[in-house]
Amino acid sequence: YRSARSVLDAIAANYARGIHFYFFTDDNFSRHPVWNEVFDGLIALRERGMDIEFMMQTDTQAHRIPHFVEKAAKAGCYLAFIGMESVNPENLKAVGKRQNHTDQYARMVETWHDHHILVHVGYIIGLPFDSQESVRADMDFLRNEVKVDLASLFMLTPLPGSRDHWQMIQDGVPIDADYNNYDGL
Repeated sequence: YRSARSVLDAIAANYARGIHFYFFTDDNFSRHPVWNEVFDGLIALRERGMDIEFMMQTDTQAHRIPHFVEKAAKAGCYLAFIGMESVNPENLKAVGKRQNHTDQYARMVETWHDHHILVHVGYIIGLPFDSQESVRADMDFLRNEVKVDLASLFMLTPLPGSRDHWQMIQDGVPIDADYNNYDGL
């Protein structure tokens, strides 16, 4: 990760050139020891009149870090893109996402919403326990129970070298050689 000072200096310099919007794509930002310092610096820049806004990529557990969501909102975050992956506990177990707890998803979204931050989730289709019917039910659950604002659906893409790829080879599952055919919906 970069130091808080380097991030804040870059944002201030970019602001002078007319750049006011960012997308922080570091999945582990909330785990870095400088997240608090970055948010405090962004809050200070906004208090000086810089109308900086950002969306950020994060995980399903970031909302549990004390003051993380509150400070993100004050720092200018308007949208959290969260890698939810699935609402099916069996699929989450199959892909090793033990930290994702479907029974906590609604509270997670509510926490972000309490701070006026939209929630956009990334959702994978093609996991081992998916079917047409289960995906439809999952979308209803996301909309009506979890209450996400947006969902991007991605095809499971077995990239060479990944655990998914290795498992599919072991199981004899056909893999399309043209990775252009694996795309978001």
